[in-house]
Amino acid sequence: MASRRNRDVIDRIRRMERGHLSEEPPPRESTTHEQKKYSISQLISYESVPEATKEFFDECKEYYHLTQKPLISAPDEIFRNESECTSSTMTIGVDREPEELDLDGFVESIQRICNFKDGQIQPVSIKVKPLRVELKLNQRDQSFAMPTVKIVYSKLTDETLKEFYKMRIFLLILGSCRSLEKQQEGRKKLMMDARYNRTYGPNHTFWKGPLDDGRDRGIDFNTKFKGWCICYHGTQFQHGLSILLSGLMPAKDVAHGPGIYTSPSIIYTSHPRYAEVKYIDSKTKLGFLKSKHYIQFVLECRVHPKDIKVACETLLLGDAQVDTNIDNSAIEWVVNNYGKKLVDFNDPEASIVCTGVMVRITDRHPALLPESGWWFKAGVRNSSDGWKEFYQTLESFETQRQTGVACSIILE
Repeated sequence: MASRRNRDVIDRIRRMERGHLSEEPPPRESTTHEQKKYSISQLISYESVPEATKEFFDECKEYYHLTQKPLISAPDEIFRNESECTSSTMTIGVDREPEELDLDGFVESIQRICNFKDGQIQPVSIKVKPLRVELKLNQRDQSFAMPTVKIVYSKLTDETLKEFYKMRIFLLILGSCRSLEKQQEGRKKLMMDARYNRTYGPNHTFWKGPLDDGRDRGIDFNTKFKGWCICYHGTQFQHGLSILLSGLMPAKDVAHGPGIYTSPSIIYTSHPRYAEVKYIDSKTKLGFLKSKHYIQFVLECRVHPKDIKVACETLLLGDAQVDTNIDNSAIEWVVNNYGKKLVDFNDPEASIVCTGVMVRITDRHPALLPESGWWFKAGVRNSSDGWKEFYQTLESFETQRQTGVACSIILE
């Protein structure tokens, strides 16, 4: 039975749907229909959310506020050529209260952004805490092509995601929310205990030997990956979580042929072309940052030697030295993806697996770090229009370097 507060919300929604409330909520999607097509009060449910899923939603909201884009959760079948992926359900997380949502206008906006016809998308349920709208793709009307979540995924572009952000959509689940809950419950069993979140490093907390907490921490890890090589993969900030959840996609720019591009050098991988430099201001509510800082993510991976093609750098460095341990002629590794559009880390046959997330937090732009001096010598600035703006910005840091401005890595 709904609580008193829940009943009050439903009553308020019903009154709004009948036009008995004169006040207008904060920005909301508009609808051209005077008569409401869909009723929130008839679709809303106050079903409780599993704790693991609630934590996932909270993390998605952090991602949404940080990147100003919703997180996309897609089933593996979407990336497989042999799979039709005929799922017709998608769930959308909205950063609003139920009474703020104009459901008709919301559905119309989704259809417009995804270039679907009127009636191809219909709401089937609404859940709260957080607000989630479950939509069904209409596959009965034969007058137009059947929409599927695979088609929806193909329509997702940076512009589409920006439109979703304006609608305050923080999560787009292409598939059933039930399957997501099962997935999150499974992942929870593998998560580390948050009570022990702290800095582990020089002059900080550390211990020697394995920690026996009763869970399977992969004690046969070294045996399983014996002979595998360590490499690093830089990524854009907004893609990091998606990669960890779903896996790695092969590169679009294939200077050395198709595959997943990595490097045995974390210094090379830390270049902004690979590992985006993200400025985090103090308004962002991230537990590991207490003030304004710059942050980069690099994935530590394991790959079998037979799947590696060794190649030279592609930043046009000339004689500039990147890493004293690795020659520029062998600083890029192309990992064989065997034709897969997505290499799932959970696949026992995967040619590459992620074994760690490396994080670098600095008080100033990392271009000012001593080990970043080679950034200023990369010839790619003269050959790539997409990087001219970055290297123009880099020139200001070069001036700062010459005047003695330093950058420090933050461990706290």
